[in-house]
Amino acid sequence: MDDTLHRRLTLVVALLVGILVALIAIAYLAWGSDAVIVAVAALCLSLSTWTVLAWRRRGGLLAR
Repeated sequence: MDDTLHRRLTLVVALLVGILVALIAIAYLAWGSDAVIVAVAALCLSLSTWTVLAWRRRGGLLAR
């Protein structure tokens, strides 16, 4: 794998995981409900899935 591609993928994955963890922590501290945590996790998963699909339609991370 190309070094630049590897760095981009690492950055994207770290960003998505960081956002997911932050949203779950905020939801838990604000509402304390397991249902809220599940809803936030599902929302983040769907957003990340749509983002990946959009990148693939435009040619992925290798597009210039």
